[in-house]
Amino acid sequence: MGWYALFVQSGKEEWIRSELHKKFGNSQLECLIPKRTIPEKKNGRYCDVTKKMFPGYILLHIQMDFPTYYKINQIPMIYRLLNYHNLNLAKIHYDFQAPLEQQEAYFKAIPDEEVAQILKLIGPDETLGYSSVLIENSKVIVKSGPLKDMESIIKKIDKHKKRAKIMVRLFEKEVMFDVGLEILYGSL
Repeated sequence: MGWYALFVQSGKEEWIRSELHKKFGNSQLECLIPKRTIPEKKNGRYCDVTKKMFPGYILLHIQMDFPTYYKINQIPMIYRLLNYHNLNLAKIHYDFQAPLEQQEAYFKAIPDEEVAQILKLIGPDETLGYSSVLIENSKVIVKSGPLKDMESIIKKIDKHKKRAKIMVRLFEKEVMFDVGLEILYGSL
């Protein structure tokens, strides 16, 4: 089994997840739609808003082969499986009877270390919550929360908006997005 990303119609991720579970059942696949909680100022007050980390994407943990790939593509509003090798360019014959190891070679899974970092950030409820950070001069220490011991992925902090920009790797590319912070004041 490996982790794969589906590019889907934005806003339909939850519906597509339910359709995938109907087709495959809970035992054959795991679907993730990573989210993040961030503060937004509305009417002069901050409130918590939950947004998707990767709008238009669903992460799948599944045993991928040709029949599974075509079963997934039958679901409406799924555009494509990311990093699917272009078999037309390679002029490779689809061999549905080929051993699973040979079929898996046509699909590129997300590297385990990239998925592990995302899973560590979001936790079991698929939502990246707030982290408490202490800032003094230019030094940042995460006291608690999902970013604990991950200070190196924090690229910028906006104290006024109570947000941090963090960078994670996905599909061998660096992706940056905002996360919510609780900023602690005091001395280190």
